[in-house]
Parts: sequence; C-alpha cells; structure tokens
Amino acid sequence: MIENEQNLESALAPVALFCYKREDHLIKTVRALIDNFGAENTDLFIFSDGPKVNDDIEKVAAVRTFLETIKGFRSVTVVVAEENKGLQQSIVDGVQRVLNEFNRVIVLEDDIITDKTFLRFMNGALENYQDDCRVWSVSGFSYINYNPKGVYFLKQPMCWGWATWSRAWENFEPSFKKEYNLNTIDWLRFNYFNNFDYFGQYLKNKKGILKSWYIFWYLHNFTNNKLTVYPGNSLTENIGFDGSGTNSGFLDYNDEKTDAVFQTEFTPSRYDECAYKLVMKRLKFVKLSAREPCLRKVKQHLKSYITYSFHRLTSFQ
Repeated sequence: MIENEQNLESALAPVALFCYKREDHLIKTVRALIDNFGAENTDLFIFSDGPKVNDDIEKVAAVRTFLETIKGFRSVTVVVAEENKGLQQSIVDGVQRVLNEFNRVIVLEDDIITDKTFLRFMNGALENYQDDCRVWSVSGFSYINYNPKGVYFLKQPMCWGWATWSRAWENFEPSFKKEYNLNTIDWLRFNYFNNFDYFGQYLKNKKGILKSWYIFWYLHNFTNNKLTVYPGNSLTENIGFDGSGTNSGFLDYNDEKTDAVFQTEFTPSRYDECAYKLVMKRLKFVKLSAREPCLRKVKQHLKSYITYSFHRLTSFQ
C-alpha cells in the first residue's frame, strides 16, 4: 500500500479522455471525474473526434462548446480532429501522444462514470507496479465483487477506465500484421470458454465489419502473458450500452456495482485462477435487453464456436 499520499499527488498520471458526439454522456463523465480525489492535481487531455457524417456536425459542435467550459483540473488540453478518425485511431494516436510526454496515462471514454476514488486507485496502482514487468495494464472496472480491500490479476485488460505505461504500449499495434500463435486451449481461455465472444470480435475486425482497438490490446497482453491489476470492487460504470456509442450494444454489466473502498492494499502481482472462473461465471449470465433476446445470444455463441473450431488452424496466420 502507498502510504505517502502527498508524494503520490505530486506525480499524478494525466488522464486522456476521448469523446465524439454524445454531449449528455460526456457531461456526466466529466462531472464524475471532477468529483474525484486528486482531480485538481490532474492534467486532463481531451481528444475530440471530427464528424463522420453531416448529421453529426451539430452534435460534435455542441460537445466542443461544452469542452471550453471544463475546469477543476490542474490543466485542460483539448485536441480537436478536423476529420473523423474513428475510435480505433483516436485511441491509438491520443494515448501515444500523452505517453510521448509522460510515461503513464489513465484513459477514459465519454461514457464511463467514475467513483470518486477512481483516480486514487489508478495512480496508486500505476505507482506501485511501475517497475513490475509482469503488469502491463490497470483496470478501474471489475466484473466481480472480489477481495474488497485488495486487488486481483487477470491476463485480460479492460477498457472501461484503464491505464498503462509507455513500456507496455510501445510495441502495440492494432492490426493483423502480427501473428497470434495460440493453441486451442489458449484461444478457449481467451474466449472464457465461449462465455463471451471475444473471438467473434476478432473475426469481425478481420472481415472489416468492426474497426476496434480493444481486441488487439487484449491479444497484445494475453499473448505476452502479461497481467492487468483489478480493484476488488468496480470503480467505474459504463453508461454507453444504450445504443448511442461506437461498437456498443444493449448489455447490462453493472448490476453488481457496489460502493468502492477508500484504501486498497496493492499485493504482489500473481495471476488469479479463482477470479478468472468467477468472471467466466459472471459473463455467462450477462443480461441482454429486450432488444437482444437470449435466443440470439445462444445462436451467436454457437456460430462463434463452430467458426472458431473451423478457423483455429488458419485464421491467425
């Protein structure tokens, strides 16, 4: 545990916040972040993507008007893209830009609501594991309520409020140029034994149906056998599963969110198989809204498994 908070606050990591056209979501995200312990000592970098279609021009303009009013941080830097980059390129460029100046970064998108202890936890973890080569990522979100005053470690990073160091990001590339030579069991573990269709996300990116960055970040960490440190209770909530965001759906992940603890004991890094099994069980019972019937979910998982079995020897070359 980090005992000297004064020293920690003098070296708080910058926050990179990515937004597009959802002013209402963004306002909630920013207000929650301002309420965080340490916000006034945090440098905030906001990356505003350009409009993709004419119908989004006014929405993007409204977002940028709001960005001009943001206060409550040590500094606020707004980076405006004149043209639409898309989420993948925006994340990659923005994270790299911040890491070029700092050796660590905390990353948020415009639909992530943070607990007021979020920045304290993220900075504590970044400081505590900065020299631990086994740990490549920090997650503010947790699928499970687990070890409330401590942390746990998985090989899966998360993207709903996360952080990393330049040492972990330097060789990351969201493309198919890199080979992912995993055996059958590895791919099944990557896919939580088909309790969540991460493999399907990979195939959709390969087919050009999706253009996301996260699935590649997950592969980057998983194939290098690196760990992500998680809080015992979730410190973030994703409000973007209302169909308003890029690559979003209508899933409910947040029904087990509890009040966060104020202090965390940062234990030595060690992969936690028990936590993995609990997450797998949690994913199995992820709720679908009325717009995504359970039968469709079953069909998607079955199709993914058949496709996975057929492609496992050829799809990752």
